[in-house]
Amino acid sequence: MPYELSWEDRGVVFRFWGVASDDDLRQSNLEIYDDPRFESLEHEIADFTEVTRLDFSSDAVRTVARWDSEASKRNPTIRVAIIGEDSLLIGLANMYRIVFDVQDGNWEQEQFAGMDEARSWLARST
Repeated sequence: MPYELSWEDRGVVFRFWGVASDDDLRQSNLEIYDDPRFESLEHEIADFTEVTRLDFSSDAVRTVARWDSEASKRNPTIRVAIIGEDSLLIGLANMYRIVFDVQDGNWEQEQFAGMDEARSWLARST
């Protein structure tokens, strides 16, 4: 399980490291949905800066995008910051956004190179 969830005031940080798998992606999201804090969550930060290899399949990414779209109906105020510069991550994040949007998801999402940028964006838009 090369990920951890760190809950903050009104947010959660998903931190992935090493080889990140489909199971890590799915399980981390299920943990968020099942947590009672999900209902009041305002932001999610997915930090991939310490990942050495992304082993996410396109099927898993599409599945999580559909789950998130459904979850956005429970809590429409979440904003998502994805952190990392890997070209595969950028491609998968773009695919996620397309599926999420097609499924009528309504969370604002942006991609960043580092945590400082992501936190600035979250601070500006609240």
